[in-house]
Amino acid sequence: MNHTKERGLTMNLMFPGRPHLSWAIPILYFLPIINHISLSPTYKIFWLLHLIPAMFLTFYYGLRGGLIGASLSLVLCSLTEFLYYNLGVAYTYENIYSLIVYNSVNFMISIGMGFLTDRLKKQQQEIKNINQVLLESNQRLKQNEEKIRHLAYYDSLTGLPNRHYFQEQLKEKLDAIDEQVDQQIAVMIVDLDRFKVINDTLGHEFGDLLLRQVAHRLTSSLGNDEIICRQGGDEFFILLGDTSAEETKLRAEHILWSISFPYMINDHELYVTPSIGISFYPQDGTSSDELLKHADSALYRAKELGKNRYHFFTEDMDGQNSKRLQLESGLRRALDKKEFKVYYQPKVDIRTGEWIATEALLRWNHTKLGAIPPDQFIPLAEETGLIVPIGEWVIREACKQNKKWQDEGYGPLTVCVNISTRQFLQDRLLRVIESALEESGLPPQYLNLEITESVAMTDVDRCIEKLNQLRSLGVRLSLDDFGTGFSSLSYLKRFPIDILKIDQSFIQDMLRDTQDAAIVRTIINVALNLNLIVTAEGVETSDHLEFLANEGCQEAQGYYFSRPLPAYELEEKLPKKPVSL
Repeated sequence: MNHTKERGLTMNLMFPGRPHLSWAIPILYFLPIINHISLSPTYKIFWLLHLIPAMFLTFYYGLRGGLIGASLSLVLCSLTEFLYYNLGVAYTYENIYSLIVYNSVNFMISIGMGFLTDRLKKQQQEIKNINQVLLESNQRLKQNEEKIRHLAYYDSLTGLPNRHYFQEQLKEKLDAIDEQVDQQIAVMIVDLDRFKVINDTLGHEFGDLLLRQVAHRLTSSLGNDEIICRQGGDEFFILLGDTSAEETKLRAEHILWSISFPYMINDHELYVTPSIGISFYPQDGTSSDELLKHADSALYRAKELGKNRYHFFTEDMDGQNSKRLQLESGLRRALDKKEFKVYYQPKVDIRTGEWIATEALLRWNHTKLGAIPPDQFIPLAEETGLIVPIGEWVIREACKQNKKWQDEGYGPLTVCVNISTRQFLQDRLLRVIESALEESGLPPQYLNLEITESVAMTDVDRCIEKLNQLRSLGVRLSLDDFGTGFSSLSYLKRFPIDILKIDQSFIQDMLRDTQDAAIVRTIINVALNLNLIVTAEGVETSDHLEFLANEGCQEAQGYYFSRPLPAYELEEKLPKKPVSL
């Protein structure tokens, strides 16, 4: 490039006598860039002519002072000089003018179109973003609706439907029944026996894990068209559609069987049994409320009869719920009102006929209802937790009475006291026993604590630990109602017990039922081989006594010897003997 010419152009542009050309000064900043790019002159012109309109418009509208007074001819003249001396291209004024106008228009159009395009793209992106937000909100709304529905209709612990869902399904089935067709629907209420004891003593974590396993077993026991829900706590509802009494009975028996197997929870082996109440449409009710109410009445009757069984609703149960509430209310005041009494039934040495012990049995004489059978109020006391203070009172009364008999010379009798499930699992049981012995002055070897087989199997390891603690006090221990639970010989040899008591249900039928007779013989043989004393409950005839004596049973109690009596009546039959303490 000719540097002399470049300097001349620069001088002309900057010459003070030609101020109208000062607008072109910014173009000089672009010349080194364009001039040093490896492009053909044609492309250089192309890019320059695209820059000129931009600079022209910019400086005209932004820095008008540099062009004031300048004519178009002067502008074209300066551009012609610029193109010729810097790019070596000769253009006429008309050519330059056309290019400026053409490129300026195109430039403005491109600017406008670019602006509109950018605005359109932004609006499209905004619409897209809004659509995405709406889509995500809709998805979250559906998820929240599903969560709300799940919370409304399903139990969070077990994943089973809840009572609300069950009642809706029951109502739908009832509404869909054709009254012209003979169709029967069964409603079951399943309640776990002694669950509250496990939950209160082992903790809610154990209780929750147990409920999940029970729910799984119940679900596995039902068909696809049968509905199960968790009502709350340890209660479950089951709906059997279009069924018969015989089919329902088989289903209930299967549930009893499946739930009664042991549960392994955190290295603890637990046993629970269910009680089941059953009602039928249409004979027991035509609405969901009636069917559930009557199934609950049947459940209560099943518990009264000893638990671990099912029971169908009958019309005579209608008034039982109100009576139950009355009993519960009276039970809470019975201790303060001194309505409880302790009766005693003797235990006899079969070989000698000597009275060797008494069993303390609780009796309740309600001020308005009169004598209440134990099988009515004991389960209620267990369920409400009132059995704990009542049981502690029985222990103290029995110890005081036995010490009184000994002081009066009635012989070295041992007093036997039943310990309920809830009582046995209480941490304070040892302190209660120690306190009762200390207050009464009764030597510990004359107190025999009886726990049922079902209590022992609730939590085997915990039971063995508690039995060892009680044994360290010097008291004697018995396993009551043996043969009705689920214990095995491997557990029996681990229990630190002294006496094995055969349940009276086997004794009463052993002379008529060969299987019961075989069970009694087996229990006696097992106990003797384990160096345990065997006591038979429910002995009512001389034939019973003779059979037991021939099989090697050592002790017996029952109506054959004496019914349970108040302490003052039993004293009339007790022989007086010196006591060696």
